[in-house]
Amino acid sequence: MKPFICITGGIACGKSTISRYLFDVLEYLWIDADAICHVLLSKENIIQQIVDIFGDEVIEIIEGLRYINHKIMGKIAFQDIDKKKKLEAILHPLVEKKVDNIRKHCHDVEIPFAYECPLLFEIQKEEKYLPIIVVTCDKELQIKRLMERNGLSADEAQLRIDAQLPIEYKISKADYVIDTSREFDSTELTKFLEVS
Repeated sequence: MKPFICITGGIACGKSTISRYLFDVLEYLWIDADAICHVLLSKENIIQQIVDIFGDEVIEIIEGLRYINHKIMGKIAFQDIDKKKKLEAILHPLVEKKVDNIRKHCHDVEIPFAYECPLLFEIQKEEKYLPIIVVTCDKELQIKRLMERNGLSADEAQLRIDAQLPIEYKISKADYVIDTSREFDSTELTKFLEVS
């Protein structure tokens, strides 16, 4: 059976770099939980549920159509745990259903599958994947990357890091750990996957 890998770890630690290697070089099908969420958040029925939680301030109108302003919604969600939980209660089951369908197809046609899921341990779905690759990096680098990528202040970046489980816990549950503070050793990862 082909492996069903999950790539997880800290926010802004370089998970997508590892996923892209699996996709480009090792020809894994790469599924990104965040990308699925973005698609879901463009659907009108989901948009209305988001408005019911966050209000109209998260809406922007472009050419007569409603869109979610992800930056505003994210800022509110990370400051209001109740609203964050309500958002996750809408999105997580829909993402899981989509991923399960793709995973079943990959199993049927024997395609290797890599699922990038930042919150794997937070949603307690780790038993569904083997192996689990945890991606980490130095704390200072993580904050710098997050500030640059998302246009956040240092305090806002720290708030988002603190919203996830400690990276030490994730590392303790990993089958393989990649530290992107250092040069990525693709040879070691490939060898690991060959025997997984």
